[in-house]
Amino acid sequence: MSKYTKTLTKTLFHIAKLQKELETLKERISEEFEDVCGWDVIAILEGCTEKDNCLYDNKGKKLAKDGLVDGKYYCNQRTGCCEDDFYGNMYYKIREGIFVQVYYEC
Repeated sequence: MSKYTKTLTKTLFHIAKLQKELETLKERISEEFEDVCGWDVIAILEGCTEKDNCLYDNKGKKLAKDGLVDGKYYCNQRTGCCEDDFYGNMYYKIREGIFVQVYYEC
């Protein structure tokens, strides 16, 4: 077996283990997202600021304009063209200036 193949198989195995662990972790918190059809963690955002009940990224771009939802997260929601579905991003504060962006849809 070549070195490339050994590296490839080890990496693929590691990815598979991480995906399995991710699914287990997502199951643990799935009830928190019972109102949405699908969700996924998108990014860790650093250097964010909260001002006037809005959330801004590290370059000053407004991420969420509607303030905290239930004191848990900031939200930027949109509706589909028929307004019978919705999607957007939730931003959960981890600590000062650091948020996790979660995409959702239904």
